Amino acid sequence: MATIITTVEPTTVVVDNGDEVTIATTTQSVSIEVEVAGPQGGQGPVPVLTSTVASGATIGTGSKTFTVASGLSLSAGQYVRVSDASNPLRWMAGPITSYSGTTMIVNMQETSGSTGALGAGTVTITGSRGSTGAQGSQGSGYADVTSTTSFTMATGSKVFALTTVLGYHAFVVGQRVRISNTSTIWVEGTVTASSATSMTVNVTLLNGSGTYTSWTFGVAGAPGAAGTNGTNGTNGTNGTNGTNGTNGTDGAAATIAAGTTTTGAAGSNATVTNSGSSSAAVFDFTIPRGATGDTGPQGASGVVGVDAGELTNTGTSTSAQLGLATAGTAGTYTKVTTDQFGRVSSGTTLSASDIPTIETTQVTGTAYTVTRKKIDDSALASTLDIVSRSLLSGIRTMSNGVLYFSLFTPTENFTMTNFSVYSNTAGTDTGGTTVRRMGLFTTSGTNNTTMTLVARTASDATLGNTASTIYTRALNTTGGYPSTYNLIAGTTYAFGMLCYNTGGTFGQPSFVALTDQFPVLTPYRVLNLGSQTDLPTAAVTAFTGNASAVFTRLT
Repeated sequence: MATIITTVEPTTVVVDNGDEVTIATTTQSVSIEVEVAGPQGGQGPVPVLTSTVASGATIGTGSKTFTVASGLSLSAGQYVRVSDASNPLRWMAGPITSYSGTTMIVNMQETSGSTGALGAGTVTITGSRGSTGAQGSQGSGYADVTSTTSFTMATGSKVFALTTVLGYHAFVVGQRVRISNTSTIWVEGTVTASSATSMTVNVTLLNGSGTYTSWTFGVAGAPGAAGTNGTNGTNGTNGTNGTNGTNGTDGAAATIAAGTTTTGAAGSNATVTNSGSSSAAVFDFTIPRGATGDTGPQGASGVVGVDAGELTNTGTSTSAQLGLATAGTAGTYTKVTTDQFGRVSSGTTLSASDIPTIETTQVTGTAYTVTRKKIDDSALASTLDIVSRSLLSGIRTMSNGVLYFSLFTPTENFTMTNFSVYSNTAGTDTGGTTVRRMGLFTTSGTNNTTMTLVARTASDATLGNTASTIYTRALNTTGGYPSTYNLIAGTTYAFGMLCYNTGGTFGQPSFVALTDQFPVLTPYRVLNLGSQTDLPTAAVTAFTGNASAVFTRLT
């Protein structure tokens, strides 16, 4: 800066800041200070508002090293914040310890957001954290909220009148609260309405019982999910033996009685069988016949006698001339009656009642036509047994989800409306869903193994629940099936029965069954199909392997 003293005319001078200053209005001497500009200096450091920081550092307090651009206006002591560029809420801040080249070291004192590695971010000069301000006035809270409302321990909605120290509280609708009388007497529920003086709570959980009038309110967490079952504990030690019971009263005296006496075959062993009970015995005896004795000596010749009704004697008693007595009219008869000696005593013609029932398997040779409804020899015109009852020597114990088929071929047209089966042992399902159903199937395909459902009963969970019981069930029209079905003579059908349970315990009933000792030989008589939850509505292929299937009578 230099000072110039000169005489000037009134003039206006523009100084270096651009202002106009009037020096004087008359001619006078003045003193002027003039600044002379020096030469331009070199490029200063780049000011930093924000600069890129390479990724790699982990968010946390303490000394952290960063790779940044060189030539930034950063220096030790400056307070900076390093933020994640993809999530600015994750950052850490502190004073710079050193900055040289592209390396910056910061002593981090504050953090925000989740921990972990910091992505590519930014560094920003910021002020350090200020001193803690004065404590504000107390806000609404959860403490010191009580009630003297009388409440009997129970679930459901309950309104409590509130008493608070501040005249207000922080509980809001939807929050879960615990309302306690003592540490062991409390209820929990969700706030459904709330004001400064009352609160309505839907109580869903409680501990203790009784009626109380002193309550304290607090925040409760929502019940957590149920944990997994723990492992079973070890068995406890056996208890000591109990004392002996008192002696019972004397029972009734046993009795013994003689039963039947039977003559057994010669040479067999004698036997005694108790047909009664252990306390009322009835002994039946079988005594073998004695061996035949030796032949006795020849007796003297006796006098010849004649039964006038059987023989005639034209001689004498010592020199007889015997002939047959007349027994009837000579002739040819289709039916005769003989006496004890095999002689024809009378004759007549055959009637229809004299001709016995002849099975078709006994007829050979000339072609024949047999009209017969029964497969069995049942005399009831309104029934049809699917096989002769002489073949019913087995029991079919049902397996869960296995459909058992019994194949049969009627010899006459027959209209049916019911199935009847006979249980052997009971089997009741426990829990879950039960399907027990009977159905009629037409058969086709190789060896009649393709089954198509044409009629069925309703599902009945009680089927087979009682032992030794006849179960008769009618055809059911649900699903579009008929209430009656016409069987065609000479056509092979299959009776099917299924027992199935899911979600519970299968009872496994059993029923009287027809048996096949050679189930893999054709034509098949019994088939099965596993993994069934109900009678199949579409055609299915059955399989061999079981030697028995449930017997049914059709009516």
